[in-house]
Amino acid sequence: MTGYYYRRLGADGDCQTFESTDITCSNWDPAIQHGSPPLALLTRSIIELLGDSPMRPARLTLDILGAIPVAPVKVRAWVQRPGRRISLLMAETTPAGDDGARPVARVTAWALATSDTSDVASDRYPPLVEGPAQPLPAEWWGLTGYLGSVTASASRAPRSSTEPGLSAPARRPCSCNVADQVSSCRYSGFISCSIVGTSSLTVGWMCMVRASVS
Repeated sequence: MTGYYYRRLGADGDCQTFESTDITCSNWDPAIQHGSPPLALLTRSIIELLGDSPMRPARLTLDILGAIPVAPVKVRAWVQRPGRRISLLMAETTPAGDDGARPVARVTAWALATSDTSDVASDRYPPLVEGPAQPLPAEWWGLTGYLGSVTASASRAPRSSTEPGLSAPARRPCSCNVADQVSSCRYSGFISCSIVGTSSLTVGWMCMVRASVS
């Protein structure tokens, strides 16, 4: 198993090309990627596009448009709607080597300008607190691909200092996103996900996606 999900291959016009490694693959089909590594890769490209801007991502939406191959992919990011206080950014990935290939995944990000919100600060919804590491489910033992590269923990939102509150499962990647960079930024948040080709999408389990962005 490699220690990273992608290896940078270089630029191709306004795109960056990455080689997908064996730990990006899905547990359903070793020829296609799990959705989490492409999400981290596309999120990373949006954060790079923001650069030193005073804006930060407020909401990310991942659309899986087709099967994402475990193969070289191209990533392109751009500003769809510029603005001083709110901006819409997009990033998409397509299979490399085929100029006519359609995008297979796209992340849409609304970015908001940061400001002092101390006057309206509230603890009505306390932040999730990461709990101790949890053993992986027995059916995950010995798995390869993406699920073999993560650890499990339980995040909890306490109701009070004495009440434990509700908990949500979290999966932390053990590997770097891109081989040539050290992880320096982590975006944690709830991400909306849709899969094109289904009449409707009902999320049967809520997952807090914690994508390590290199």
